[in-house]
Amino acid sequence: MPYNTPSQTTTDKLATVIQTSPKHVPLLTTGKLTPQVLVNWEHACHQYFKEKDVDEAKKVAKVTGGLQDELIRDWYYNDADRFNGLTWTASVKEMRTRWLPKGWVDRTLTTLLCSRHRDEDPFEDWVIS
Repeated sequence: MPYNTPSQTTTDKLATVIQTSPKHVPLLTTGKLTPQVLVNWEHACHQYFKEKDVDEAKKVAKVTGGLQDELIRDWYYNDADRFNGLTWTASVKEMRTRWLPKGWVDRTLTTLLCSRHRDEDPFEDWVIS
């Protein structure tokens, strides 16, 4: 699949995660990153790591080929040696810090804490809303 060329700054569409099989590196497409999109990418990466039995020291380097947004890709490649030396958890933390909106944790927690389940609604509907 060819890389998309528009950068995050030129599109308002959301990034998506594409993984045709756990044996393939998940693609993080061009677009705006949200906490949900990044979590979906992390989960897809974990499935890939599990399927391919990827060693912790190689996890970051193994999945960065799936970064399709040119800004994120350039951000990674401009400091690839350092990123590749990080643990998977540390690298994802850096991605969150750099690419998610400031205050996303507080907004997410506020939304969660303010949500209410109504007795007449199925619990599953409330969980996924």
